[in-house]
Amino acid sequence: MDKFLERHVAARLISIALAFFLWLFVVNEQNPEIDRTVVVVPQIRGMPADLILIEEVQPVSVRLRGRRNDIFNVGEEDLELYVNMAEAIEGENNPEVRLASMPTGVQVMEIIPSHLPVMTERIIQEQLELQLSITGQPARGYVLGEEVLNPNRVVVEGPRSKVEEIARALVRIDAAGATADIRFVVPVHVLDRQGNSLEENLEIRPEVVEVKIPVEILPSKALEIEPQLMGTPAEGYQVDEVIVDPPALEVYGRQEVLDRMTSLETAPLDISTSTADISQELRLLLPEGVQSPRDRVRVTVKISPIKLEKTVQVPIRLHNLGEGLEAELQPQTVAVTLSGPFTAVNVLQAREVTASVDAAGLEIGEHRLKVRVILPSGIQRVALEPEEVLVIIREGGEEIPQQEEAG
Repeated sequence: MDKFLERHVAARLISIALAFFLWLFVVNEQNPEIDRTVVVVPQIRGMPADLILIEEVQPVSVRLRGRRNDIFNVGEEDLELYVNMAEAIEGENNPEVRLASMPTGVQVMEIIPSHLPVMTERIIQEQLELQLSITGQPARGYVLGEEVLNPNRVVVEGPRSKVEEIARALVRIDAAGATADIRFVVPVHVLDRQGNSLEENLEIRPEVVEVKIPVEILPSKALEIEPQLMGTPAEGYQVDEVIVDPPALEVYGRQEVLDRMTSLETAPLDISTSTADISQELRLLLPEGVQSPRDRVRVTVKISPIKLEKTVQVPIRLHNLGEGLEAELQPQTVAVTLSGPFTAVNVLQAREVTASVDAAGLEIGEHRLKVRVILPSGIQRVALEPEEVLVIIREGGEEIPQQEEAG
């Protein structure tokens, strides 16, 4: 009986051992132990209140080992890694990456890198006086009064390098077309020296402020416009007329400023060496704070040649005297007063003017004949002295040469 029991127990132990080894074989074949790498971003713990991260925390690689069925069920969220920043200083830190928790059945074999570079900066504060930026103009005849900002200062808090970039803090409003007092609650902006916004990663206290600006009605005054001309026309030319469109404007401004104004001036118009009319839009030169319904006017300068008078002595020619006759002219010259453009009359010579009388059909005796004058183109006769001459005709001993009329 004892031998039977011994053989029975031994058989059962052998069966159990065989089953165990069979299980090990199956596990190793069907669910072997493997390695796997998971990328995880460590948490930041213990950061001092006066420090702030200035760069994102870099991920680390965690090499795990475990059964395939276990290890492939592990995700990034199942691994809790952290770096302890309790002893952090401003600047570069290199804390150790630590494991806080992990799933069962899995081993952490290696963390790469084991220490993580972490950059921090000191959190600082700066108090800034607010500036007001106004765009647009109130309606014509209105002016903005003294603005009131409540509060007029803000506190900016953030990383040292960011706060030190700040050049100014300002609020913006649009006053275009305003006819009544302005009251806005507007956000605060902080800018660097180039005008770029720096609000990101900064705390501004308060974030909004109240802006009040009174809008006042301005007195007005009608003033003529006096264009400023620079230079003179070309030689022989003159300014005949200056036309301004419109000739006058009603402007608005502080009473003490308007009281000192007698006219409105334009930007200079250069007419140097001009020989023809000039017409341009010119900018009005308005004193500071003075408003006008328009900022430009059209100025037209009429330019013409200067008229010049000149008197020349011109010999009288006799035409068409009969054969066998001779004649005597009393006087033999006439004074011709001419008028025309300066450039033409100034250089005109007597030989360019023709004065003549016509003796056709006249007999021996005395005759009073009108003098005919021929002038160059563009020249007018103003006076002729005398207009008639005495022609004495007598028999001649020789033929008097006939002179053909010029032109």
